[in-house]
Amino acid sequence: MWRHALVLLFGLSALVALAVAVESWRRRSQTAAIRAVVLIGGGTVVWAVADLCGVLTTDPALTVLAKAAIFPGVCAVTVGVYCLCRAVVDRGWRVSYRAVALLSIEPALVLLAVGTNPWHHLFVQADARVGAMDGLPVPVFGPMFYVHAVYSNILLVVSLVRLIAARRQAPLAHRRVLGLVLTVVIPPALINAAVNLSPVPIVDPTVVAFSFSAALLLWGLVRRLFADLVPVAHARILNTIEDAVTVVDLGGRVLDFNPAAEHLARRLVTELPDSLVGVPVAMLLGHLTLTDTSAEHDIVNAHHRGIDLNVRVSVLDDGRGGHLGWTLVVRDTTEVNRQRAALEAANEQLRGQLHTIELLRADLAEQAVRDTLTGLHNRRYLMAALHREVSLQHRGFTLVLIDIDHFKRVNDTYGHAVGDEVLNHVAGMLADEMRHDDIVSRHGGEEFVLLLFGADPARARTRIESLRERLAATPVLVGDTLVPVTFSAGLTGFTGVGTPNSLLAEADEALYRAKHNGRNRLELASSAATLSPAAG
Repeated sequence: MWRHALVLLFGLSALVALAVAVESWRRRSQTAAIRAVVLIGGGTVVWAVADLCGVLTTDPALTVLAKAAIFPGVCAVTVGVYCLCRAVVDRGWRVSYRAVALLSIEPALVLLAVGTNPWHHLFVQADARVGAMDGLPVPVFGPMFYVHAVYSNILLVVSLVRLIAARRQAPLAHRRVLGLVLTVVIPPALINAAVNLSPVPIVDPTVVAFSFSAALLLWGLVRRLFADLVPVAHARILNTIEDAVTVVDLGGRVLDFNPAAEHLARRLVTELPDSLVGVPVAMLLGHLTLTDTSAEHDIVNAHHRGIDLNVRVSVLDDGRGGHLGWTLVVRDTTEVNRQRAALEAANEQLRGQLHTIELLRADLAEQAVRDTLTGLHNRRYLMAALHREVSLQHRGFTLVLIDIDHFKRVNDTYGHAVGDEVLNHVAGMLADEMRHDDIVSRHGGEEFVLLLFGADPARARTRIESLRERLAATPVLVGDTLVPVTFSAGLTGFTGVGTPNSLLAEADEALYRAKHNGRNRLELASSAATLSPAAG
């Protein structure tokens, strides 16, 4: 009879524990306490199934094996109870990797002892005594079991002591939850202690108590934990929020408020009654528009006290399509606005500085490619332009190398200041002659280089001849003296063949012939004389 009753009890316990494990696993994301119930439920399933196998057999050897098989479940239940007590005492507690490692040591040693028990029989001895119930065999435990039992009971006692101490100081709602945990954990622990201390061999029914305790525990955590604790948590959170939270009725009067709201209200309006309940919100926030939709408002310099506010208005719905009033969440944005204004001013100043820096950079970049005396592009710019045009080969051009005649004589006769005036005079006339995409540069000393795009050497010669004649007819006035100025020039063309250096060399050769043939004249390079006109 006892055997059949135990089969029924252990089988039912296994099913109940399995249901608890499955349901708590499904809800495991809710709280750490429910995740601890997963461990308790899973361990109880292993424990109950092993006990069920133990009572189904009459073979003492199989009884010993079945009894050894319960201990992975026993370890899981013990660790689960410890984690449960920590979680309900401190809802912010989460098991750390270090705690997992420490809590895993004893179960790992138990598994090792159970797995090697057939060789040493130090955990469960090889023989079994006949129990008091229907002649059921009851295993005899060895010294390793009692080490495990001492550790498990110490862990349970530490957990329960922590739980009892926390319950004494907890608020009423939380005290109920802690009491529930004590109610469902203490009875199985006492049953287990009684079985271990019993002088008469009896079958251990602890797993039955743990299975039904786990079911009650899950129900309590799901129902009572959220039903009792959440409203208290809301009230506490509301009182600790730094924003002012106020509930206003349909008549625009204050119904409820948190401490931050009262503090802000008394900063805004000095003469207020002892309680804000019933005070018109317009007295506090001015003519704030309250409608049937949620909104957000910014109030600057409220009550002329230099206080800026951000007001978020939410409608309180009555669940039937109407509304009961409004919730106002008011935040003091004075310091934020001041910092924002300071940041905007700093950004504006920074933008101005960056603009100045960009202008300076552009000016420096321009100066790097400009001749400081004449303002024309310098040799660096010329060579970069020549390399670019020669490599792209997308248009033809004529290169003109110009040299002022007898410039050394001008410097020696009139001085370098007059020489500089002559250079500027020539540079100005050359620049005036250039079209929008032509390039004129001072090549060095009294030499200038022109790049005339879209002009073949013949047409370019016509333009430069006209320029030469105008320059010769326009002497430079120095004091009362007119200083005549002429130049010689060499021209070459580019139609896709040549390099910057070869083009300059061809133009220089033509310039040399111009000077050799009497100066104040133009000569074409030998290669340019055979070029066909380029497309304009």
